[in-house]
Amino acid sequence: MPPECVGRDPGEKFCDDTTRHVCSADLLSVDSTECDGRCVDGECAPITCGDGHADPGEERDDGNDVTTDECTTFCRWATCGDGVVHAPEEECDDGNDRDDDDCLSTCK
Repeated sequence: MPPECVGRDPGEKFCDDTTRHVCSADLLSVDSTECDGRCVDGECAPITCGDGHADPGEERDDGNDVTTDECTTFCRWATCGDGVVHAPEEECDDGNDRDDDDCLSTCK
């Protein structure tokens, strides 16, 4: 990566030199082919949940496929009411916010 691009988002126009190993805001790889994923070191990489990069449409991406940690396998923050028990913070999670069933809306 050129020194002027270190610490910058690869999508910034400042790094719009496709002759180097960076990608432009138009998502062109170093050979100027279109990329419908993410450009990594001038190469097109697919955008997938679980790849460790929070992409548009993802709240976060912790790079794993563990459902019960703070980031779901859908790249969303784990929350009470999502139907998955996230221990130790939650004792239960029935996927709703009702208090008249076996699991309170606080997931306790």
